Amino acid sequence: PPQGQQQAQLLMPQILEQLVNNELATQAGRNAGLSQDPEVQRQLGKVEDLIVGQTYLQRAIDEKVTDEKLEAAYQTYLEENPPQRELTARHILVATEEEAKDVIVALDGGADFAELAKEKSTGPSGANGGELPPFQEGQMVPEFSDAAFAMEVGTHSKEPVKTQFGYHVIKLEASSMTEPPAKAAMEGQLRDELSQDVAEEVIAELREGAQIEILFGQDDAEATPDGGGEADSTPDNN
Repeated sequence: PPQGQQQAQLLMPQILEQLVNNELATQAGRNAGLSQDPEVQRQLGKVEDLIVGQTYLQRAIDEKVTDEKLEAAYQTYLEENPPQRELTARHILVATEEEAKDVIVALDGGADFAELAKEKSTGPSGANGGELPPFQEGQMVPEFSDAAFAMEVGTHSKEPVKTQFGYHVIKLEASSMTEPPAKAAMEGQLRDELSQDVAEEVIAELREGAQIEILFGQDDAEATPDGGGEADSTPDNN
C-alpha cells in the first residue's frame, strides 16, 4: 500500500545498514569456523524442527482444503448471507418540526430536493444535495430506517421524521437487492477459514495419539524426579 511504501522508504537506510552489519557478522563467524559450533548446531536444530512442523501442517492443509470444500463453503456463505434490500436516498435535516414541514410544503409545490437540501439542510450531506450512501435495513438510526423502508421510490416523506439528530425529510431515489460477492472475491477468506479448521483438526489428531507431559511451572525436582532427562512428548507407538 502507498502508506507502507512511504514508511519503507523512510526506514530503508536503517534496514540497509542492518543488512550490511548482519552480513559482515556472518562472514566473520564463518571465517572463525563457527558453522559447526555446537551452539550454532543447536539453534539450527530448533529452526529445523519449526520448519518441519510447519511444512507437515501446511501439506495437510493443502491436501484437505480442496476445490470441492471451497465450493461448499461458498454455498454455505450464500445461504447464510442472502441478498438484502438496499436503498438510495437523500435527506434534508433541520432543527425543528416547523422547518421540516415548511420543506415538505416546498417539495409538494415542486421545489428541487437537491437544491433545497443545499439551502436548508444542516447535515453534512447538505452540500451534496442531501445524498446518502446506499444503506440496508438497520444501518441507519431506527426512526430513519423504518420511515425510508416504508416509502415508495420517487416519493418524499409527507411527515417530518424525528431522530436524535433533528427532523428529517427523506426522498427515496432507488431500491434494489444486493448482489452476492463472487466466489473469486471470497476465495481468500474462505480458504483461510478452512485452513484454520483443518489445522485445528490435525493438531487435535496429533494430541490424541501422543503422551504429553507439561513441566512448565514445576520445580526441577518435580519435573525430573530421577535427577535428569527432559519432557517426553512422543507418540504412543514410538
